Amino acid sequence: MKTKNEYLAIDVGSVAISLVLLNQDKEIIQTAYDFHEGRIAGKLIDMLSMFDLKRLCGVATTTSTPSFIKSSAVFDNRVSVISAIKTLHDKVGSILIVGGE
Repeated sequence: MKTKNEYLAIDVGSVAISLVLLNQDKEIIQTAYDFHEGRIAGKLIDMLSMFDLKRLCGVATTTSTPSFIKSSAVFDNRVSVISAIKTLHDKVGSILIVGGE
């Protein structure tokens, strides 16, 4: 039996969906990004079909993600970006966050 040690992060914005699959060491295993064109549920199902979800131990979403998507944890969008950049690129001096609106 495979150990469940991967996490799925989901961000549904005003125009697109972002998915990131991470392992317990915060290494990126797989990513996906696509425009949802207002069909959030259908597009999310299509995108998730490209992932092997058998090893998931948790799902995290951002605060902009609709509540019909159940998750283990919810994080503020801006805090999520800042935390990810600090973890993956420790020498970054500034961040410009531009939404899809």
